[in-house]
Amino acid sequence: MPTLKAIHICNSHQPTLQPKIAKEYVFANAERRPKKKYDRTTMAIRNAGECADMKVITLNKLTAKRKVKCLENPHYA
Repeated sequence: MPTLKAIHICNSHQPTLQPKIAKEYVFANAERRPKKKYDRTTMAIRNAGECADMKVITLNKLTAKRKVKCLENPHYA
């Protein structure tokens, strides 16, 4: 005869067949709704990051070729 604790553990591992209340009432037609796509926003953010990286790389290449450091402030007495 299994103990009460063993029965409880066995029952807790079984999947529930009843849907959640919020899912049942609020999203009853969720399967028929068209899915929103946020690809444009994601692509814009990704492209902006790549563009910023390219600007930094280009500036580093340009400043590395200069013999005089133009970007530093001179020290005044």
